[in-house]
Amino acid sequence: MKMFEIGKVLDEETYKRDKKHINIDNIINIDFIRSKGILHEVKKSNKIEEASILQVKYYLYFLHKKGVTNIKGKIDYPLLKQSVDIELNEEDIVNIEQILNNINEITLTNLENGEVTLEQLNEIYNKMGFVFVANKGRFTKIRKEIKH
Repeated sequence: MKMFEIGKVLDEETYKRDKKHINIDNIINIDFIRSKGILHEVKKSNKIEEASILQVKYYLYFLHKKGVTNIKGKIDYPLLKQSVDIELNEEDIVNIEQILNNINEITLTNLENGEVTLEQLNEIYNKMGFVFVANKGRFTKIRKEIKH
């Protein structure tokens, strides 16, 4: 069975009683949230990866910025029959904000150096809910688009 087929089976057969695929502002897509305030992300991987932990911390950070502070995260690994509890702390918030600033700087540098076109960046970032901010005809930063 191929990896995407395994993922589909896990998605359909695991955690049937939970509301799944919660999309918030077209920016984050949470696998499911339990009533006890635990955000769950299900991974089909057969190893625990730092990128998955950072993904869940970003989800918690995003919700924290929206005023949701009484929630924790959990990554479930059905193939391993394990889970990892995730909490967001002040150090994580500083780290995530630094990463977001670095992405902003790298993107603007790539654009200024002609390594990527504005059209390419616009297409990529619009899919992630970002918009370009211009000042006097020059792009100055990238910001999250707030959708109401």
